[in-house]
Amino acid sequence: ADQIRRARDAGVAVLVLTVDVPVSSKRERNLRNGFTRPLRLNRSTLFNLALHPRWSLSYLMRGGLPPMKGFAPYTPAGSDANAIADFFAAQTPASAQGWDAAERFRDLWPGQFLLKGILHPDDAVHARRIGADGVIVSNHGGRQLDKAPATLEMLPAIREAVGADHALILDSGVRRGSDIAIAFAAKHANIYAFWGETLDMARETIAKVRAACVKIGRDPATMQFSLSFRPVLADTEEAAWNRADRIIERIRDLRGQGIGRFNAKPESVGSQRLLDVAAGGKVRDKRLWTEVAAAVGAGSNTTSLVGTPEQVAESLLEYHAMGVTTFLIRGFDPLDDATDYGRALLPLVKSGARPMAAAAE
Repeated sequence: ADQIRRARDAGVAVLVLTVDVPVSSKRERNLRNGFTRPLRLNRSTLFNLALHPRWSLSYLMRGGLPPMKGFAPYTPAGSDANAIADFFAAQTPASAQGWDAAERFRDLWPGQFLLKGILHPDDAVHARRIGADGVIVSNHGGRQLDKAPATLEMLPAIREAVGADHALILDSGVRRGSDIAIAFAAKHANIYAFWGETLDMARETIAKVRAACVKIGRDPATMQFSLSFRPVLADTEEAAWNRADRIIERIRDLRGQGIGRFNAKPESVGSQRLLDVAAGGKVRDKRLWTEVAAAVGAGSNTTSLVGTPEQVAESLLEYHAMGVTTFLIRGFDPLDDATDYGRALLPLVKSGARPMAAAAE
């Protein structure tokens, strides 16, 4: 209940409850790489530590495992990072929690509520019955439970079960064949989500999806668009770019010789589009920062908008004006950034979006 209150006070509009990992899976890559807690040192781990001396020294000087600050208030005073991680591990996955827990979340949360990880039509129907405003059809990227069905295979049946007016977001598994994905989404999805691109590229994507809607006889106005960014904020533009410089230097220190290679997904159309954005320069449009995407191989949501809250809000509203209806934002310092977004950025975006909505009516 307290975490829900904190989210509400931070200005969060939509609460997402993730249910797609009901039990702990056998994460073979973690076992293979010695990624355990406490850290298990093997030859590969020691070799990587030696390749990244600055990171290793920083890790030791900061006390080792970074604390999960979001859960710190619920552990005894003075708990270290391991104690906080133990508490978190005891909370999730929570196989004993079922629909009654989801109903409690729905009752406690005053805003929109989504369930992430729905893969069966009956579950989607039940989610709607308990008051969920929509579901995210997801198998957690297919990297947790290897026998989970593909989301694309389950989406048509789920759409048929919940009806045409219930929000569905497709997540996981779309890595190539973007035109096919767009055509499929035009028929079955309510929201088309993609990573932060230039204004021209985003405009092109939105036009393609709307054209696909028209082709199948669907009103394109019923399709919404979600765009992902990692905003970098500061009180002045100069300070924001200085912070961006520190972020990219930290990434370079961590990755060493692997800069630009790790996490690359050459088979992903979305990843390739971000690399194309980065190839056009470290800053595109007014403040779209691409260096992180280039440094990590654009394997995920890695483009940023850099500036003061007012400047970043102005950029987000440019995307909103062309048809983006929601923004999925997260930071490089998750807890502090989320607080800054809720206090300084989201109110500006919301106040700027209201006149646009009124003019469209």
